[in-house]
Amino acid sequence: MRKFTLFINQDGIFEICQKGFEFKKSDEALFDRYLFADIATDGGKVAYIYDVSLHDEQMSKAARDPLMLEICEFEIIIARRERENRQMSLYEALRLVWQIKYGG
Repeated sequence: MRKFTLFINQDGIFEICQKGFEFKKSDEALFDRYLFADIATDGGKVAYIYDVSLHDEQMSKAARDPLMLEICEFEIIIARRERENRQMSLYEALRLVWQIKYGG
């Protein structure tokens, strides 16, 4: 199971990064699907997502995208204070960001 860190700062800006992955360039094909983010892949799988906002349309796409449904292990860090570990999909990680940022 791949391991990620999900960091959300006090302003709702977030980063999801596969542990050990070094972001160099966004995947242009995925950027067309997910306009909300810098997004990168490694070996055909999502390895990095960074953004300041999420939108309903992109969240709906993520809910049906096999790339976003992979279950991974996350270390979650919220505003550098709260920490927890959880297994969830990349989509569920985005939903968590949505809930923290928008309250729903």
